[in-house]
Amino acid sequence: SREGNDYSVISKIARIIKDNNIDVVHGHNWSVFIEAALASKYAGVDRFVHTIHGPYMSYDETILSKLKIYLRHVIERILSLFVYRFISVSDSIKNYMSNQIGINEKRIQTIHNGIKGLLKKDRTDVSENTINLISVGRVAKIKNHKLLLDALKIASENIDLHLTVVGDGPELENIKKQADDL
Repeated sequence: SREGNDYSVISKIARIIKDNNIDVVHGHNWSVFIEAALASKYAGVDRFVHTIHGPYMSYDETILSKLKIYLRHVIERILSLFVYRFISVSDSIKNYMSNQIGINEKRIQTIHNGIKGLLKKDRTDVSENTINLISVGRVAKIKNHKLLLDALKIASENIDLHLTVVGDGPELENIKKQADDL
């Protein structure tokens, strides 16, 4: 599909669902929610599950932007009736979905993101007393790596910390520079 919402894909997705006898559709994030919910409903799928990783893009404070957010929330509340279950990756996202959008909290299941600790075996750059942290994902402003590095600078005054950032994105060079400066 093209950038942003592309309603022309709804019938194409519904056709793929029908042609392949799909019983469960799983969508990810707000950017495809409208298209996936409508395609699932149009195709007759009763089990549409949608995972939300975070709030959608930031809007400025203009009246037009506030109107757009309001209308989007109305559409999302209506389409939420077609969703078998929402999955949030944190309690704060669940609260956002419930309090800001108005989705019934009983329809939202939280499954926390998680990752097992890194093995220190064969690592020469950290000591046994080092706490290893990892950030995996897109390096973009919305992920707020800047705040993470600022917080780790303060925390590292009392404990030995090592952060590994795995990912790429428009903020990578800025984050590298900030890490070097800190």
